[in-house]
Amino acid sequence: MNTEKSARIPWAFRDFAGIFFPQRCPVCDKALPFGPRSKAPLGTQPDPFFHEACLSRLVFIQDPYCLRCGRPLSDEGAEYCSACRKRTWTFKQNLPLLLYNDATRFSISHFKYHGRQEFALPYARLFMERHGEELGSLHAEALIPVPIHKS
Repeated sequence: MNTEKSARIPWAFRDFAGIFFPQRCPVCDKALPFGPRSKAPLGTQPDPFFHEACLSRLVFIQDPYCLRCGRPLSDEGAEYCSACRKRTWTFKQNLPLLLYNDATRFSISHFKYHGRQEFALPYARLFMERHGEELGSLHAEALIPVPIHKS
């Protein structure tokens, strides 16, 4: 069997399975329109993994942001936020993606606590779109998710 063709079979099955088990938008948890998503290029407009209105509810963190925790900075000359200047952390750096608002809170809690692992791919794509080059240049030994709550 042609290796290129056999590599596409799992993706084709997943796209076909979408007829019976539609993929859901990570923000509103409602079904997305049927269509192939597996090979959609990064930066596709509209994004095939989100409803357009839902994607607009996500607030992306822009520069300047704290180089330690990733919070937005109001002082453009600062490298660290006031909390990071006062406290020592056990990590070196955070690459922020989204401001933690109601839309993000709902989506991330469903991902982490309600078994919605399928939300990982859309967020990974958004993260790579924003930070792919920077992440590659870090040569990181580990990527660690940050818990929602200290408990």
